[in-house]
Amino acid sequence: MSSTRRPDVPDVPEPVYKGEKWSAESSAKKRKGNETWAKTIAKKQRDSGQEYVSVTTKATKPAASVGAPCACPKKCFDVVGADKIQGIFREYWAIASHNAQSSYLATRVSRKEVARHRINSDDSRRQFTLSYTVCVDAEKVVVCKKAFCSIHGISAKRVENVVVKVGSTGMAPVDKRGKQPSHNKASPEVNQLIEAHIKSQPTCSSHYSQAKSRDKVYLPPGYTHHTCYDLFRQKCAEDGVPDQLIASFHLYSRRFSTFNIGQNPPMIDTCSTCDKLDREIEVVKAEKDASKESSLSTEKSVHLMKAKVARNIMSAYSEDNYQKLCAIAVDLQQTLVTPRLTTNVAYYKRKMWTYNFSIHNLKEANKAHMYVWNESIAKRGSSDIGSCLMHYIANSVPAHCSKLVIFSGNCGGQNKNINLSLLLLRYMHSGRFSLIKQYYLMPGHSYLPCDRDFGVLEQHFRGQEVYTTPHYVHLM
Repeated sequence: MSSTRRPDVPDVPEPVYKGEKWSAESSAKKRKGNETWAKTIAKKQRDSGQEYVSVTTKATKPAASVGAPCACPKKCFDVVGADKIQGIFREYWAIASHNAQSSYLATRVSRKEVARHRINSDDSRRQFTLSYTVCVDAEKVVVCKKAFCSIHGISAKRVENVVVKVGSTGMAPVDKRGKQPSHNKASPEVNQLIEAHIKSQPTCSSHYSQAKSRDKVYLPPGYTHHTCYDLFRQKCAEDGVPDQLIASFHLYSRRFSTFNIGQNPPMIDTCSTCDKLDREIEVVKAEKDASKESSLSTEKSVHLMKAKVARNIMSAYSEDNYQKLCAIAVDLQQTLVTPRLTTNVAYYKRKMWTYNFSIHNLKEANKAHMYVWNESIAKRGSSDIGSCLMHYIANSVPAHCSKLVIFSGNCGGQNKNINLSLLLLRYMHSGRFSLIKQYYLMPGHSYLPCDRDFGVLEQHFRGQEVYTTPHYVHLM
């Protein structure tokens, strides 16, 4: 027998097909992460006055800094003061928004009539005079253009653009770069056809994971985006929709991804009670028997609540920091065929079964012990499971742990039997543990950490040819 560790795996509940229609709910699909794009990062750094790498030229642009002092007779830098200049510079770049910075500059630059013309003509090119001010101790201080640009660490062209746009519109300019509508954007009619068809598809509802994905629904087994698109084209052909209004698969799939709909593989090992209640509810719905439907729905809610309470107990033990308590989850994986070959001849040959019994420490999320053997060594009955538990307790449970909590499934031959109870009772009589609790989770709702361990192993075994039991251990 041997042991191994498992990598960290997120808890992904299994959905169950209910055959319900799609209901318009908010989408929970992953959106494009434009906040992490190189050009978005460069733009933020540029607007904050930081050093950045140009997306087009790949050149590194230096960070903004206070420019050289002016040479005008007013000596603007001396009037403002070095400390105040640094404060104004930091406040300006702390805005970190191109539009907000433009609004700031618009309030600091004012236009007024020309006080004196040097030529006696109405054809003078100077139509107005600009006054540049900075705020020092809540008072406006007039400075020259050179000093104004140097204090803020910007170019004269940046100020001129703001002045021109304010003069033409009377409002602070708004940066419209990248805001123009796409010329390849699909028409509203095309989007309406796609949306109507997607909403008409039958979907699966997950009643095992309502707390995590309440609004998410799933396509029935066998349905994919390609299947739905083929049905979409058939529907358009039947309705006589013009070719220019029939979307491409790329557009249809992209629009599909905005809905909170996932693809649902065929399910196995579902809860028999839930399946039975679902079918009965469908029948009474068709018969329009409201009272019986309400009774069945209540029964199902109580059933799901019991399953949730059991899982909450397991979660509470996994977060318990009491050092003298050991909480574990145990389960036996589906038998592993040995050898695992792709050749067609192997399909007709009798193969040996390899067993994998997992013991997962709930307080150590990334650690699991796998006891692996084949049918030539032992069977998979209660005595064999008890032997694995004895080995684990002797070698992996610290001596200072005086309390043991076990979570398992309801399988009578392995977990819920007299032999295992007598083994645990022996530990009580010997004084090894002062308290032992064993919880049997509801079938179809257990979601033991061992199941996720087995899922990782199955993904790792997929596509691999395995010849012996030690080969399985090596792959683990």
